[in-house]
Amino acid sequence: NYAEYEHFEDGAESAYDGAMVAVGNTDGNKGLELYEEMLRSMMEKVDQGSLGSFIQCIVCKRSYKSAQTTNLKNHIEAKHIDNVRFTCSVCGGIFSSRASFRTHSRNFHKEINV
Repeated sequence: NYAEYEHFEDGAESAYDGAMVAVGNTDGNKGLELYEEMLRSMMEKVDQGSLGSFIQCIVCKRSYKSAQTTNLKNHIEAKHIDNVRFTCSVCGGIFSSRASFRTHSRNFHKEINV
């Protein structure tokens, strides 16, 4: 799955303008690696005693079971990251999260391995 990934700081040019990213695969792509690093920096592991280990958002403290890392990443993208977009390389659709891009790809480009 390929999409263009761009990150805009307020009042600045895109930091990753035109970078092609393999959604779900960070091999050889510095833009996506930096984005993944940013997401990981917004997560922390928390031991909740007898309940076990959880991961949580450092911004709002929303927590998930440790096995639900993808759910926490989706939460952070949806609730706490602005000025990031993923552009479909097939139709040019623009999405604010990888989850919304994946849903779009499944619904509208089933016949194409986007």
